Amino acid sequence: MNPQEPTVPERGAEIEEGTVSALEAVDGLAVAGSQRLSAVRLQAVVAASLRAALDLVLGDQPPRKPLTATWDDGALEITVPDVRLENLTAAGALLESIDGNVGAAREGKAFLMRVPVAGPRALYLMLEQGTLNLAIPWHAVIRIRLVRPDALEQLARREGSVVLPPFVTVPPGGGERPAVLVALGLRRAFLTADRLVWRMPADPIEPPESTPGASLGSAVRTSEGEVFWVADPARLLRGIEPFSPPIPPSIPPPPPWKSAGPIDRSEPAARPPVAPARIDSPFARPIRVAPEPSAARPPAAPSQSRLVELRPEDVEPLRAIPPAEPAPRGRGARRALVVEDSIVGRIFLQRLLEAQGFSVESVSSAAELRHAGLHSWALMFVDVSLPDSPRGEHLRTLAGTPAVALIRDRHDERTAEAAGICFALRKPFERADLLRVIEALGLAGETA
Repeated sequence: MNPQEPTVPERGAEIEEGTVSALEAVDGLAVAGSQRLSAVRLQAVVAASLRAALDLVLGDQPPRKPLTATWDDGALEITVPDVRLENLTAAGALLESIDGNVGAAREGKAFLMRVPVAGPRALYLMLEQGTLNLAIPWHAVIRIRLVRPDALEQLARREGSVVLPPFVTVPPGGGERPAVLVALGLRRAFLTADRLVWRMPADPIEPPESTPGASLGSAVRTSEGEVFWVADPARLLRGIEPFSPPIPPSIPPPPPWKSAGPIDRSEPAARPPVAPARIDSPFARPIRVAPEPSAARPPAAPSQSRLVELRPEDVEPLRAIPPAEPAPRGRGARRALVVEDSIVGRIFLQRLLEAQGFSVESVSSAAELRHAGLHSWALMFVDVSLPDSPRGEHLRTLAGTPAVALIRDRHDERTAEAAGICFALRKPFERADLLRVIEALGLAGETA
């Protein structure tokens, strides 16, 4: 998901009552790209609490840099470049009362505020932990990482959090597993699973008779009839201490000026080197020391801030695009290309297509799309907004090709239509939606 092009579904009248535009919550504040916030709906109490929390951390002085907003179908995230740390605890308590959270950004001194978006159906991140199906409210998900079990504790310490015990006994294994950073207010912790299912909407149901854990008191059912236990953040994080920001000491005024005598121009004595102190808190800015290059793993490319982040080093590398070749005709033409800058989205779509018998390659930019060869694929799924083509300029080259646009809202849909693309898949989608598109393109019934 490209944070510069948020996903906003078409809203029905059923969610208008009791909601306000997110633009109203930031009225008077300098927010980059705020015009599109008018399409995002928040419950009135959520909007009021978010604005109160923003006013607390901003204080009376306007920020030196504009705020930024990213959002999708389940959460709105506001990045605040400068905050008043002495008011952060009060802001965290306000956000916790509306199931929101606040925490440090990945880079620099900025802080992120994340609150739920009003929608026709609640959105969850679905996981499997042993034999247990778990659903985490999407607005409580900060990050998703793939990590080895023996490295999880180290990851948690680096994030300034803890690891929650599993609900069921999970057999030990050496492979990487999903670890989800869950947050509420100023509290956060990692919840591990065996398998990441995907983000999807679900409806509340009466829970089954036997409850697998004290933190699992409710359940939801997806459109496909699968039942998941809801991991309620308030119960999950009960007993986890909220972060208490260190308040910087006030700087005493300088003493009155007086003559210091003649200036000493002699060379100062050399100072012994001082090793940087280890900083484990995610709310402090650590000193970054570049590690020695490893032959086994190349240095990771810097990643952009996202609502959900799987960094390239957290997943096995995707295969490189081979030189373009003419696509074979007939039933053997089962090559598909996925063009998506979100690692989570690429992996999810690639696995669904491979289950349908496609040989799949994935890229993340418009430049890589150009080098992939537009006529080498039986099917292409292309995100409307890419980091090097945020306004969809790359779509203009896809007219007449078997391309499916990955859209987020009506604006994306109009962009795809103007480029001459006939098929679209709205995010977040489920397996049934993908199968309908494949069938409409005449490629159904050829799965391996």
